[in-house]
Amino acid sequence: MVAGPVGLGDVVAGSLSVGLLVTRADGELVWVNDAARDLVGDDVSALLSALAPAPRPGERRELRWTSGRKDRWLDVECLALDADLGEGSLVLQLSDGTERHRLVERARDSGRRLSQVETLTRTGSWEWDVSTNEVAWSDELRRMCGYTADADLSYAAYCSHVHPDDVARVEQALAEALHTGRSFRYVHRMRPRGSDTELVFDCSGEVLPGPGGRPARLVVTARDITGQPAVLDALAGLPDHDSLTGLLDRRAVVGRLRDRLAAGVRGGALLVVGLDGFKDVNALRGHSVGDGVLRSVAELLRRRAQPGAILGRLGGDEFAVVLPAGNAGDSLEAAEALREAIAAHACSDEGGPVRVTASIGVAPLAPTGDCDILLANADLALYEAKGAGRNQARVFAPEQYQVAVRRVSVLQRVQDALEAGLMAVDAQPIVDLATGRVTSHELLIRLRDGKDPALGPGEFLPPVERTDLVHHLDRWMIEQAVVALGSSRARRERLHLHVNVSARSLEDPRFGDYVVSTLRDGGVEPPRLGLEITETAALTNLSAARRLASRLTRAGCRFALDDFGAGFGSFAYLKHLPFTSIKIDGEFVRQADRARGDAVFVQAVVTVARGLNMLTVAEYVDREPLVTTLTKLGVDRAQGFHLGRPRPLSEIIDG
Repeated sequence: MVAGPVGLGDVVAGSLSVGLLVTRADGELVWVNDAARDLVGDDVSALLSALAPAPRPGERRELRWTSGRKDRWLDVECLALDADLGEGSLVLQLSDGTERHRLVERARDSGRRLSQVETLTRTGSWEWDVSTNEVAWSDELRRMCGYTADADLSYAAYCSHVHPDDVARVEQALAEALHTGRSFRYVHRMRPRGSDTELVFDCSGEVLPGPGGRPARLVVTARDITGQPAVLDALAGLPDHDSLTGLLDRRAVVGRLRDRLAAGVRGGALLVVGLDGFKDVNALRGHSVGDGVLRSVAELLRRRAQPGAILGRLGGDEFAVVLPAGNAGDSLEAAEALREAIAAHACSDEGGPVRVTASIGVAPLAPTGDCDILLANADLALYEAKGAGRNQARVFAPEQYQVAVRRVSVLQRVQDALEAGLMAVDAQPIVDLATGRVTSHELLIRLRDGKDPALGPGEFLPPVERTDLVHHLDRWMIEQAVVALGSSRARRERLHLHVNVSARSLEDPRFGDYVVSTLRDGGVEPPRLGLEITETAALTNLSAARRLASRLTRAGCRFALDDFGAGFGSFAYLKHLPFTSIKIDGEFVRQADRARGDAVFVQAVVTVARGLNMLTVAEYVDREPLVTTLTKLGVDRAQGFHLGRPRPLSEIIDG
């Protein structure tokens, strides 16, 4: 140590809480303050040895140090000393970094644990610094997207993997979050780098504000839900997707098919896949099992899809596969392979595996540029496959074209009749069984254009419901109902009318608003109009049914579930549908006074409906004993030839 009198500087340095050591250029310890001895202990020379080679001015080190029983981490900073001790003299500044080191290690451990959790849950994350536009990806997100840990990535790189149809949704969600500062969530599809596999990411995030309260950073987690049951619910939220299977819905399939035809793409084919005997699955095992079968087949289609293929659900038990290339022979070969795969596939269920077969109709894209005719061609081929004994695949043959033309001519007849005012409406009364009073009428559409052959609803509605013409027909029926309800006699007698709605209008997000605005423009109270959709349509698109029913019942309209009872699984869905009444399928009504099983079913429907505050309506009541039985079973209302045959709506309004 340097000897000499203790100056004021020594007193000040000695009183500091920061440890200080002074050394000469040769490493000789010149001076040490009390704070340094408290940190290091008496053996200060050992500290200098542990720091060898000697630190350079401006250098910082972290040193693990044990003194006595204390184990701590020291932060060492080296400073040049401009003094009389000679060139190369140094001041070593010591501070206790134990707590800081512990926090750093804890953060590292947390990071490692977070990385493990992300890997186990297939969840990645990314953070966007709004001010610098820098984006940091987690290791798991890099792996999920096919990148190495050292790859230089950006937001643009992330978006390059997002499905083109979903990019706008992602950017809109992020833009709204930055504007509002609220948390957000969205679902998108993406394809990893160098892979043909399509993944589905369920993303959620938060906006972190900066010093002035303005958004500074976005933190987003992306969870891979591909192949999980949750993916179906998540995809249900995507526009143009079927809520049950997550595939494209009919409208989206038709739209993309039209785009392909308009672009003049040659080659490829439309495959319409119809499951054989699917109604039996619903009837014997229930709709929940039937839904599982549809999901399972949809997943099979995804796994076997060719790159660039379009997959969708047309409705009910029918799927669409648009092959991107190949001639008729290639397409038939692909259809046969798909048919065999479905037949060999077992859909798992608690009650045992469920197996179904499929019939497939193939329509090459080349022969026609008309989407409606193409669909008709595929349908004809599908019907031929089913007629050949099912579990078959058939290609549309040119000689079948005239049959397709006749189908299209039916559409033209309906279109012409709408424009010429030759569509008509009949009304069938619905009777209160307790009082015998007519409470409302169901409206039934009729084609009365005077042409041969005469066509009933069962002949012209199915082809119409496969095209956009059904939207015009449904809206026309709503307009006829509102005009009738607005007549002086209808107002005086408080007439109530019910209109059937197709599955296609059910999926139209604007239809509910159209009904409400039409009622408002006609000055008709909403409770006087009721709408009906079939159980099959409702369960095919449960979310759309719930959305439309909620919109119209909130406005005051009545909403009925028609043809209820295809399977006991139907009961499970009732609590999710805000309907005001249930129409019991005629198959269970016709023999309710003679068959105990049918009576038990009707009684069950009545019990459930009452518990959900819904009315019950029995269809196809054709004799008096049936009226007595249904009344005893507690059915509220009924309709059928015994209670009143359909007659022109004009007679009810004007007569």
